[in-house]
Parts: sequence; C-alpha cells; structure tokens
Amino acid sequence: MLPGISKTLYRFLLPIFLCFFLAAASVRAAGQKATRISLPVIFEENQGQVQSEYKFLSKSNGMETLYASSGIDMRIPGRNGQVTGIQMRWLHAGRPAVAAEQPLPGHSNYLVGSDPSRWLRDIPQSAQIRYQQLYPGIDLVFHGAGDSIEHDFQVQPGADPAKISFTLN
Repeated sequence: MLPGISKTLYRFLLPIFLCFFLAAASVRAAGQKATRISLPVIFEENQGQVQSEYKFLSKSNGMETLYASSGIDMRIPGRNGQVTGIQMRWLHAGRPAVAAEQPLPGHSNYLVGSDPSRWLRDIPQSAQIRYQQLYPGIDLVFHGAGDSIEHDFQVQPGADPAKISFTLN
C-alpha cells in the first residue's frame, strides 16, 4: 500500500488502476500501438489544494499551472522526479479579478490521508478563467485546446495593446 492513502481510498483506486493497466496490456497484446489518454483541460478554484496566493489551478499532461493575481507559475515534471518551475509575472498591471467561466459538470475531490475532516470535496471545475482588466481595457483568458492550455488577450476598442508586458523566469 502507498503511504498517505487510506485503506478505503486504496480499495477504491486499485480497481481503477488495474483497469487502465489491463486495457493498455490488451492493446499491446493485440499488436496495436498504445495511445496516450488525453483529457481536456479543467480549471479548479483553489479551496486549499495549493498555497493560498493562488486563485486557480489546472493540471494537464503532468504539468501543473497555478494562477495568482500577479501572474502564473508552471511546474513541469522532469526526469528522476525533478520539477522545473517557470514563472510568468505581469508588469505594470493592476490587481485584476480572476474569475472562473464556463462551468463544467464535473467536480474535483482530494481525499488525501485518513482524516475525512481534511478532505476537499466537490470543488467546481470550469473550462476557462479570466483575468479581468489586467490592463485598462484588456482581459486575459486562459482556456483549454484539447489537452493543452492556451491564452488570449482580449483588447477592447480604444485600449492600448502595447501596455501588455510580462517577465518569464
């Protein structure tokens, strides 16, 4: 049994993992190339899954993206369990409101540990998030495109797109 997973959760997850393993094995046994399972991008409001500075998070292709008012942090897994971090910070921006848009029917659950009072349940999922008025007349929208994350700067008529600036670290 894995550390930090309760017996009840382990009994629940084990059959799911076995199904994925058997499905992959049967595809290989049939002589077909195994394909990667691709899931759409979802955004979750931070309700304690990560540090409080972040408003939202998303996970896609093993990468975790965390959304704060000041910018985003990307955590990309590498070899030997190492994680590479990339920070994108807005320059000369206001303090935008960050809001979920396009609610999805699913919910996320974090049932970590054996103490149910510490579990996080029914966290709403959305298809995109919006940084409202990141710059005067300019919103920034993050959304999924298949299993990838994309962003669009939405510039209202009369707004100055030259104000958009950020750093990457």
